[in-house]
Amino acid sequence: LGRGTSLSKGLDHLSYALRENTNPIVGEQRKPIVFIITDGAPTGNASDAVAEWKQVWSDSVNVVAVSLGKGPDLSLLAKLTENVFQLNDTTVNAYKKLFDWVSDTIKVNSGSGGFELASVSEQWLQKIEATETSGADIDEGCVVLTGKCQRTGEVYLIKYLKTGGSAKEHALSAISGKAYKL
Repeated sequence: LGRGTSLSKGLDHLSYALRENTNPIVGEQRKPIVFIITDGAPTGNASDAVAEWKQVWSDSVNVVAVSLGKGPDLSLLAKLTENVFQLNDTTVNAYKKLFDWVSDTIKVNSGSGGFELASVSEQWLQKIEATETSGADIDEGCVVLTGKCQRTGEVYLIKYLKTGGSAKEHALSAISGKAYKL
């Protein structure tokens, strides 16, 4: 079960936007830089969308993937790009540093024909090597349930975030709703 992040739809939308808004790469022309910033494991199977993305766009777009926390499937992100990073500190200051780094990376590449990432002087953003990736970790900080609307028949997800206590201490059937908030 994914956690509400539709990577397939995101890649489809990105492909459409690139087709509509970019010219074919000729010679040493700069490639667009795409930052994929995600905080969850994909809903559904994103493998086909990732394979299609690699086949169509890998030679004409520079991709940087940033995982916010430990929820995202790093192995899937590593299939998109060799530029995979993990941000474990999710404070306001860390987000500010992240977007400063994104801006600096864009500035570094504004005058060059190649591709280079801005340097990271601290350990707030960790580069993930392909050999370090595995499937998504289990997020013990939330419970995700599926539901179906009686009126429309639409399927939806309900995500409860843990507010206290340890889920490891309880069997699933014994988890109190008081420890989670919607």
